[in-house]
This record gives sequence, C-alpha cells and structure tokens, in this order.
Amino acid sequence: MKCAVLFLVALLAATYVQQPSVTITVFPNGYVGVTENTTVTAFSPKNITIIGVPEGITVSYSNGSPALYSINGKNLTIVPDVNGTISVNYFTDSIVGKNNISWFISINTPYELKLILPQNASLVSMNSIPNSIGETDSSIYLILGAGNWTISYIMPPPSKGVTPTSPNYELEITATIIIVAVISGYIVIRRRKSRLNKVEVRELDNQIINYLKSKGGSAKESEIRQKLVIPKTTAWRAIKRLEREGKVKVIKADRENIIVLT
Repeated sequence: MKCAVLFLVALLAATYVQQPSVTITVFPNGYVGVTENTTVTAFSPKNITIIGVPEGITVSYSNGSPALYSINGKNLTIVPDVNGTISVNYFTDSIVGKNNISWFISINTPYELKLILPQNASLVSMNSIPNSIGETDSSIYLILGAGNWTISYIMPPPSKGVTPTSPNYELEITATIIIVAVISGYIVIRRRKSRLNKVEVRELDNQIINYLKSKGGSAKESEIRQKLVIPKTTAWRAIKRLEREGKVKVIKADRENIIVLT
C-alpha cells in the first residue's frame, strides 16, 4: 500500500513538472508575445498547446539551436534529439481586442500562466480570481490558472506638451487588489445566493409532493397554489420541474391541470 502511494505521488509530481512554463506579455498596441518553456527527453515527442493564432514562431533549445517541430491546429509537437529545455516563442494578436472604453484579453489555457499587462495599464475587471497578482518592471502581472479568462484593462491617454511624471504603482497595485477583492466578494455572494435558491426550490418541490400525497396522489393545480400560497408562475415552474424529473404527471381536464404523482 505504501509503495502504491509513493508511486502515485511520484507520478503526480512528474506530471506537474512536465507542464510548460508559460508567460504572456501584452504590448501597448494589442500584440502579445508568448513564451512557453518545457523540458524534453531525447526522441520522446512532446506536445504543448498554442495560445491564440501564432505568428513568427520559433522553437529552440536553451543554447539557441533550433528544434524540430510540427503544428496541427492548436497542438505543437516537438521532436527532440537530446534532453534539455526547449523554448517556444511567438506573437499573436488574436487574444486581444478593443472597444470604445477598454482593451480586453480572452484566453483559453490548459496551463497555469503569467500574464503581464502593458506598462502603465490599469486593470479594470476579470471574470474570476487569479492565483496571485503583483507588479514587475512597472507592469501589473497576474498568475492565472487553467481555464477560460476574460480580462479588461485601460491604457492612460498620451500626454502632449506635458512632462510625464512617475506613476504611483503602489497606489495602482492597491487599487487592483481592491478590484480583485470586490470581484471575490461578488463571486462568493453569487455562489451563496445560488445555493440558497437551490434549497428554496427543493423545499417547494417537497411541499408539492407532500401535498399530493395528502390528497391521495393527485390534486388540481389551483388547489396546490391556494394551499401553498404561491404565485401561478412559481407553481407551474415547480410542477414542470417535477414532471421533467419523472415525479409527477400533468393531465389536462376541463380547462384545469390535474397533477398526479407517478
């Protein structure tokens, strides 16, 4: 048993090490530079996922010599002839867009990655909570887990005839952390509300079933509404939900719905 546990731990550790190290650097013009570093074993093909539509792709060993590779859709297959580390570098403009208010980034990644926003950019919103957030070389960076991400940011307007001043990055990072905290609170509230709604829905379903049982297995829809004091729409949704679950059957008779336990 102990040997099996150790083998599983080793297997999981090996799987984690094999994940590429991915860095995405966003430039002010909307272009993105992507670097994916991965370790390889001689003559063992290694697959990595390309993020976006690549341009100017290069695949090379740490000493700068090129490595053999092929691309099929989003999959890049490396065929190494020696052990070592290989760096895949490319540019793309397919994951960044712009509207009248802000820039936005849409990423679908199977790996954890580091996203570096342009210098002086201010983070506006995210669809989820990053693993961490910080600042490097006057730019905000986010550590994002695997999954779908939508992130928006704004760039400061260019100044004309004004001597630029050094931006207060501590204030910007603090503001960004506040944004993340607000988003976190919103997600927690939404999840909690969703759980409460599910509890309320299930309680109503149980009340309808118990009432039908007390009536010998069937009752008019109007009787159920009157007994439980619920609106017509709420009652009908609950009945249709129970019908989809196969717990009741709806029979129409004399312009009235008869609800029957199955």
